[in-house]
Amino acid sequence: MKRLISFPKVLALAGLLCLGFALHAQSIPVRGTVTDKDGSPVIGASVIQKGTPSNGVITAIDGSFSMTAPEGAILTVSSIGY
Repeated sequence: MKRLISFPKVLALAGLLCLGFALHAQSIPVRGTVTDKDGSPVIGASVIQKGTPSNGVITAIDGSFSMTAPEGAILTVSSIGY
């Protein structure tokens, strides 16, 4: 019986599919500063990617943050007591 698709072809196709998913979900650097309504930095505020709580950072003493997130991701900012 003749095979229609060989193992190397299946492996190559699987590799191309994985590459496509990896390219689609590429992350970009995101940098910013969290300030209050008066323009003062908010220290220790959480900046988290919505829907992915494991991807987040806390702002520095000057309110700045830097992280990576997928293009188009929504970031949520929260601070206790503000």
